[in-house]
Amino acid sequence: MMDIIKQFIELEHEEQRIRDEHKAVIRATVKKVEAAEERVRKAEAYADKLKKRLEKLPYTDWIDAVIQPIAKELAARAGLEYKVYGPFDLSCEAGVYLFKDKGKCITKQPTRSKPHHEDGYLVIRYRTGETTDEYKPGTIGQVNGFNCVTEPLPDIIEETEALLTQDGDDLETWTTEN
Repeated sequence: MMDIIKQFIELEHEEQRIRDEHKAVIRATVKKVEAAEERVRKAEAYADKLKKRLEKLPYTDWIDAVIQPIAKELAARAGLEYKVYGPFDLSCEAGVYLFKDKGKCITKQPTRSKPHHEDGYLVIRYRTGETTDEYKPGTIGQVNGFNCVTEPLPDIIEETEALLTQDGDDLETWTTEN
């Protein structure tokens, strides 16, 4: 009978040792989780700090940095005034208007416009005048001009300038329909 009690006590001690080992593993795991949670809290606080810094950074507008200088150069080469409007619509198109009289509204004089837009990596494109029927009438794509075929604007200003008169017009024969 004593052997049975002794075995029971030894078994009880073994079970307690196993419980204590498990409790120690649990405590260590909880400490690791708490440390990881603290690192996450610190990382989130740092991310918030960076977001606030980011909001304060100056923003370079692609129209001011890219389109305006192109328009200015084209206008100077043609001896005309220019105005840039946009960006518009989902395609972020901007219109470059070249005209003769700065004192008149552009709708009251002949103009030439080549719309441009950002295409992912700031590839400036122009509308070729061709269209597709990819987007059905009345859809968001059609309404926002996504059926208009575009090509990359040339890197060379003379080639860009040539696009303005590619239909055979010279600057003197422009009409408001161009």
